[in-house]
Amino acid sequence: KVEVSRDTINWSKVAAYEYYLHGPLKSSGLGDSIQKLDYVYNLQGWLKAINHPITAKDPGQDNIGEAYTKDVFGMVLHYYTGDYKRTGNFLDAQASITPKSGSHIKDKGKDLYNGNISAWTTYTGFDQAGGSSVDPLMAQGYRYDKLNRLVSSFAETKVTSGFTAWSANSVTLANKFQENLKYDANGNIDTLIRTSGQVSTAMDNMYYRYMNTVTDHYGKTKKVNNKLGYIDDNTDVSGIEDITDQSNGNYVYDAKGRLIRDVANEIDSIIWTPYDKVREVRRTIGSAKAKLQFTYDAMGRRISKKVLRSTTDSTLNLVTYYAYDASGNLMGVYEKEYTSQTEYKYSISEEYVYGSSRVGSYNNGNTVFDSDEETPTYTSTLAKANLRFEITDHLGNVRAVVSGVKKVSGEADIKFLADYYPFGSVMPGRKFLSSNGESRYGFQGMEKDDEMYGDDNSYDFGARIYDARVGRWLSMDDLDFVYASVSPYTFALDNPIIFIDPDGRQIIYANDEKTQAFKAKIETLREQSPKFDALMTQLEMAPYTI
Repeated sequence: KVEVSRDTINWSKVAAYEYYLHGPLKSSGLGDSIQKLDYVYNLQGWLKAINHPITAKDPGQDNIGEAYTKDVFGMVLHYYTGDYKRTGNFLDAQASITPKSGSHIKDKGKDLYNGNISAWTTYTGFDQAGGSSVDPLMAQGYRYDKLNRLVSSFAETKVTSGFTAWSANSVTLANKFQENLKYDANGNIDTLIRTSGQVSTAMDNMYYRYMNTVTDHYGKTKKVNNKLGYIDDNTDVSGIEDITDQSNGNYVYDAKGRLIRDVANEIDSIIWTPYDKVREVRRTIGSAKAKLQFTYDAMGRRISKKVLRSTTDSTLNLVTYYAYDASGNLMGVYEKEYTSQTEYKYSISEEYVYGSSRVGSYNNGNTVFDSDEETPTYTSTLAKANLRFEITDHLGNVRAVVSGVKKVSGEADIKFLADYYPFGSVMPGRKFLSSNGESRYGFQGMEKDDEMYGDDNSYDFGARIYDARVGRWLSMDDLDFVYASVSPYTFALDNPIIFIDPDGRQIIYANDEKTQAFKAKIETLREQSPKFDALMTQLEMAPYTI
């Protein structure tokens, strides 16, 4: 259990955890009965579900009796037919987990036994977000090549109750939030076709053109390096912010393989520190986009971000400061906001709360200094209304943010909702923001740098900056010798459905930590109990009939 207090007298509960007897996390409760996340695993120890896309099938049944507010996010992962069966459990292998035969998710999908995810069914609480007409239920299917690289993702949204039918609304099934990819031998993306689900044509039809290609004596084109020269985008959809067609030489790199110019995004130069961190982003003359400046501490952690608006932008400059504890956890964010050209105020923007990981933050906005006031003002109250909890999926993607209070209706007070494409872009039309509801964090739980490439497109992973629009890093991996078989600009080994990158350097299998803890506990129990060992032997011989 995790509680916080400002005076050591009045304490507020922010998180409570339960664990299975063999070790894995069973549930995490957020706030004073605000939300509860239930976790279910299959026999291999792989995560099977977080809550459930249908509230009535929630594994913990915590919505019964209104102990907690209705779940605002639920998901089930499908690996292969029969990957989870347990009689008497609310989670089962019916169509509520994966679409029925007749849907293209089911018919195009394949059983995968190596840990790759074949399908992913989610519920994101758009129906609970005031006035939103977005269908909350979605099923996504995935296809991979022989190197386990994602080559296709396709989706359906559900419009009938009871999971009796899946539909793509007014758009054909083949054009619903789809991505198709091709790679070169190094794992660089060669082509990426992406649809929005809002129009019948592709929103992106991108051909990646790399630098310094040569033709061998067989007449085949080969790359000399992995640097991207420019992108041909053969389609443009109005009203959707996406990549536009670029000219030859759009991207320029320095001798260390770091991006230093992006003509299409009006970036005249990117200045780097000796430790491969972005120090400054300078814009082309006449650009209306903001310039950026960053500073770092001796550990390489970002300690300030300065947004310098252009003369054509009425928004005034903003400086963000970051404060860490001794363990490196980000504890607070302060902002220096200019209220005029000469006046400014300092405020505490966010104070973070941790349990086993970051749970959420207090978004107070308390002013600690105002240059227009004779006496600085400060309020130390941590109101529940200012407390916000993050709800994430198995990859760490922030799927929902809710406040620390319940609505009069008994539902959660939703501040933010989002669904993502595999490589990190937010799906058009599948994002909700309440007033002041924007989340600082998004894809894989990382901080956004929206001023760089637009909303939800650029993320700071710590060691490197990631461009979610094109699925590439801006600089090389300093652990490239560990991943010598793939391009140093490749994200998550081209499989962002099961791999995460916690710092821009090391790639981790999302199920690995859970799987290892699960297996270690199982082996210990088998050694301690002959009866348990006999039971496990029986289960291994017939693993799908529990």
